[in-house]
This record gives sequence, C-alpha cells and structure tokens, in this order.
Amino acid sequence: MLKVFFAFTRPQLFYVNEYAKKSNGSEMHVYYFGAERDTDRLVKSLFKEICCLKGKTGRLSRLNIDSYKFFKKQFETIRHDVTIELCFPGLAYPIFNWIYSKYSLNKNVLVTIYAEGLSSYLNIKTPFFWNLKFSILRLIPPLFGGGIGCKIVGHSYGLNMPNVSALISQYPELLAEHGKPIVDISSEIGEPVPLSHRKLDEVWVLGQGHFVDVGDCQSYFDRLYRVLFDTYRCKILYKTHHFEPKRFSVFASRAGFEVCDSKSTLEELLVESAPKVVLGYRSTALLNARRMCASDVSVVAFAPFLVNPPDESGDVADIYKVFKYFNVSTPQINSELWVFEEFLRNKFHA
Repeated sequence: MLKVFFAFTRPQLFYVNEYAKKSNGSEMHVYYFGAERDTDRLVKSLFKEICCLKGKTGRLSRLNIDSYKFFKKQFETIRHDVTIELCFPGLAYPIFNWIYSKYSLNKNVLVTIYAEGLSSYLNIKTPFFWNLKFSILRLIPPLFGGGIGCKIVGHSYGLNMPNVSALISQYPELLAEHGKPIVDISSEIGEPVPLSHRKLDEVWVLGQGHFVDVGDCQSYFDRLYRVLFDTYRCKILYKTHHFEPKRFSVFASRAGFEVCDSKSTLEELLVESAPKVVLGYRSTALLNARRMCASDVSVVAFAPFLVNPPDESGDVADIYKVFKYFNVSTPQINSELWVFEEFLRNKFHA
C-alpha cells in the first residue's frame, strides 16, 4: 500500500507522525501546505517524500489553485499499481475537498480522515455563509482540469462521507456514531511522560485563534494574569497560538505573562518538561495534555465559550462533555478563576 498524508498546520504533523508509525511497510508521502521548517517534527526516515506547498485554508487563493495544479502533476508520478490511501485532516478545507473529489472514486484509492481537532468530536454544523462560500469554491477545480468539489454531508469535516473508508483517532469512542471503521492510534502516543525531574513550577496558558470580542483586551489579560498569579504564585507563561492575532502576545506581555512564541506544539513541549497547570479554552491540546501528563499536572478548560470558530457552530455543552470524558477539569467552584469565568459567561454568553 502507498499512503499519502495531507496537513496544513504544524500540530497536524503530530498526527501524521503517529499514524505513520503504525503503517510500517507502506510507502509514505507527505504533502504539507506550510513552511518547510515545520516538517522538522516529522520522523523523516518514515517517508519517501515530504513536499511543502503554499496554500490558504478556507480561502479562494491563487496559492491553493497553484498547489492543486502542482499536486495533480505530482500524483501522476507516484505508483498506481498498488492501493493508494489518501489521508486528510478533513474535507472542509478547499484544496483537500478538491483532491478528494477528483480521486476518491478511483478503484485503487482509499480515503481516511484523521481526527486531529476537538471539533472532530463535536456535533458541529457549518453556518450558512460558509456553506455558500464552499459552494462557490467547489466550482473552481473544473477550470484547471479537476472535477467539481464535493458537497459535505453530515459532519462538517466529512466524517460521514460515503467514500471515506475509515477514521483515525486517539479517541475512537467519540467517533463511533459515524459508523466507520476506526484506527486507534492512542497506543502510539505512549504512556504519560515521567515528570519527577522535569516538572516546572509554572502555569502554561494556551493562546487561541478565534476569540470573541471581549472589548478591552488589555483589561482581560490583566485580570486573567492577576487571578492566575494570586492562585498559583509562580511564573505564568502564555503559549501563543499559530492563528491568533499578534497583538494578543503584546497584551499578555504587558499584563505580566512570560510569552512563549515557540513553533513547537504543546505536545512537543510536554515531552521535554511539564508545568504544574495547563490552562486553555477550546483546544484539542487540552485532551492531549491530559493523556500525556501524570495526574499531578492539572489540565484546566477555562471559558471555552470565548472561542467562536467562524466556520462552525454547535452547543458549548458538548465541549464540556468531551472535556469531562477525558478528565480535563474546569475551575473549582467559588475559586477566583471560577468567579472570573462566571463574570465572562454572564457578559459574553448570556
């Protein structure tokens, strides 16, 4: 079998790596729509080819069109005398949708989707505007020799699509409702990292890319820092998100956070060391942190309602159910952090 992996963010490469480890004996290729430096986290000996292309997720961009045309040419050069597995992080992204539409009906092609985001485990819907936008994007490939892009039926990431043969996940229990075979890669992630000599007296706060408008951002970061410092009395570190506005790190620094803008994912950082608390909003990284860290590391979900991805909608209650399932905690009732969260809930999620 020949496997072709697709990714467009550095965290997605984490899942590509883990699934590749489980695919020993297959010829494997990676097409990454991002900076070449990000591929340093791949175990390069596993792959015959690692190709970096330029692209924009969710946008009608010339970069996407050029990369689509390039992939079509590249695809003709790989072996076609064997079964080819195309492995996507989802089908809502235009360029992946285009590739799926053109090749998924080929007799020797299998399609799998790796669930790499928290949204993969939620019952989300695509808002009307984004449905309209994707309907327009579907019409682009025929202009360049491709087929019309597919309409997503069911889950916004394409988990229910008829030509998807299997799903790949660390958390298979939450995907059972889709009725697809599931490849469980949880065993590949390994046991919790031993932290006896690596634990840091720090709190790590995870940045977020789709924050709601909280008004005075500086005041928000000021209060969050004060609450965390008063609670934990240690260094408070702010780990920036790869999609968040640059100004957030400025607000965080002014508030007193030590800003970490490392390109490494949280999962990569946790292999080296761990804080006493990991705090995030609506993030898959919290699920992974809870799985990787020993029980003496607190993993806390704070105010997930402050995150509003523009291309999906759903019930915040579902998010809390997923966090509870994986023992990700929420602020202790009547604590300073809980009081702040309730203040934000009443103000922005009433």
